[in-house]
Amino acid sequence: MSHAALQPLRGHRDGLQGTRGPGASPPRSSLNLDALLAGLCLASIPFGSTVVNFQSRGLIIPYFAFPMMLLTANLGMRALLPRLPQYPMLRRNMAVAAGLVVLLFAAQAPRGIGGVGGYAFVMFVVGTVGGIGVGTVWAVSSRRVGWVDLGATFCLVVTVVQLAARFAAAGSPSGFHRAAVLSWGGSNFIAGVTVVLSLTLASRIRELGYRAVLLAVPIAGIGAAALTFSRGALIAASVGLLVLMWNVGKTSVGRSFLRTFGVVAVAAAFPIMQYIVATRSAGGYDPSQNLSIRYVLFKYAWQDFQSSPLIGTGWLALRDAGLFTVEVSYAHNLILSFLQIAGACGAVFLVVLLRDSYRGLRRSPLTGGAIAAALAISMSDPFFEGGVGALVGWAAIAYALARPLPTDADQPAHDVP
Repeated sequence: MSHAALQPLRGHRDGLQGTRGPGASPPRSSLNLDALLAGLCLASIPFGSTVVNFQSRGLIIPYFAFPMMLLTANLGMRALLPRLPQYPMLRRNMAVAAGLVVLLFAAQAPRGIGGVGGYAFVMFVVGTVGGIGVGTVWAVSSRRVGWVDLGATFCLVVTVVQLAARFAAAGSPSGFHRAAVLSWGGSNFIAGVTVVLSLTLASRIRELGYRAVLLAVPIAGIGAAALTFSRGALIAASVGLLVLMWNVGKTSVGRSFLRTFGVVAVAAAFPIMQYIVATRSAGGYDPSQNLSIRYVLFKYAWQDFQSSPLIGTGWLALRDAGLFTVEVSYAHNLILSFLQIAGACGAVFLVVLLRDSYRGLRRSPLTGGAIAAALAISMSDPFFEGGVGALVGWAAIAYALARPLPTDADQPAHDVP
């Protein structure tokens, strides 16, 4: 069907008529409650968690969960009540979030939602649902710097400052990898989250034509992540930068230069990786043992999936198995991890995640850099399993899905068919 033939249909999905009154899209102002709550979700990440006493038990709750619950409630009412203004992709994204929660709950329910396994599942829910909500709201922020932009910027600046303090205390680059532990994660995880959020913010800055000086924040974030000497984050940053650089530039010369830069970034990752291994080996530490441990995890995760192919063996089952002297919670591989956790239900989750990632990359190629980075880090470290990683990863995916198409710059975005 031709583009012209489709024109009369624009604005009639999810109640997006583009006019005032019931069903009209919300004002594209950064000063609204949803954007403020979404920004707070990101801004509260560096502050970690708090302990809430419930039925004589102390529950560790990340600070971002509080604005996330309010945001989800507000978006849920918008989606359910047809007379409330709708965001692009809102009903579709909320339906996906609810479906994923129900799907993974079906796998976890036979084991109950109590104990550490149940807590891990709840963190998955909080991160996944929160990320989809944040991305949905972020996608319709005005062309000005909005609350979600400020929240992402604040998160990156505080994280960079925290890592800088750890770096100064470590005394050496080799020691920083072990010292780069914050209240919300260890070095590899922090570096991965920082890379993905930095690339998401960088893509928004370029996409909306913000001043180039604002790129200093995501550049600082990627730089701080690089200093952690996380090999997974290095790969994620290289892949993400390649995708981002491949899709920027207004002239053929500019595009050629930036694409070359992206290819060089990937090529440079190999000698940098060798330098990281050599530096982290100082003092007798052998970083190759991390790879050996991952191979063991891959093996046991696959065995767990084979033993329970329908619903898997549950959250934190690998920790309960006591494979190592330290607690290891996940398989450190996106595919094997969700197969181990939820079996066939986990396989469906993976299909939805990869499908939406692909569609988001096609719809917003600039944001595709952040999506590619999230998928890359998830192949060697836990990321989408729950908490902050799921929040940041799904935020990038949902943001990309709800962005207007390049040919519809002045039109609200529509559902991807």
